[in-house]
Amino acid sequence: MSIANGPQILAGLVETRKFLQQVALLIEAADGFLRNAGWSRLHGNRATYIADVKTKPRNWMPEYIFSFFSADKGNKDNKNLGLFVGVLLDREGVWAGFKEPWVTCGLFKFSAEIGTKKFEQKHGWVTVHLKRERDPDGKFYDRKLSPEEQERLDGLVYEASMALPLMSIKGMEDLKQKVIDPLLKQIEKVSGRHE
Repeated sequence: MSIANGPQILAGLVETRKFLQQVALLIEAADGFLRNAGWSRLHGNRATYIADVKTKPRNWMPEYIFSFFSADKGNKDNKNLGLFVGVLLDREGVWAGFKEPWVTCGLFKFSAEIGTKKFEQKHGWVTVHLKRERDPDGKFYDRKLSPEEQERLDGLVYEASMALPLMSIKGMEDLKQKVIDPLLKQIEKVSGRHE
């Protein structure tokens, strides 16, 4: 272990923990904003899929941290929607446009027959903006899926996502104005309650 000396390693780990604590606060704040808007966290929080701990040290640090949401029981207009809010921390070897951590959010609309039963915690939902090589410009990118895609993707009929550089969120008001409010407007658009 001659990469760095012991005190440098400890200092780096301390800073990483502080950073991750701030990310956790951001995710908890997003949970609160969405709860107030009629959405419930689905399946609790998950940082990442950590498995095979001894043999996969790359998985020891999360690549993303996220929460999934479904509509509260009284929110019948949106019962076929699944939402997410997350932070992409590290995705080694992906699109060259990913140069810093992103805060990302999005929604997925499922067919009426399927509903959100199939909306499980798959990392693909959280990384869709990155996988499609979309810039973190705060704009929603959306698409309707073809019948073939709908069948292959368990009744998913529509997806929309957006991202921003994480460092552009300076506090809770930024989170609300730049992430939560645009997500709620996108929900209204998809639900047909907005022009």
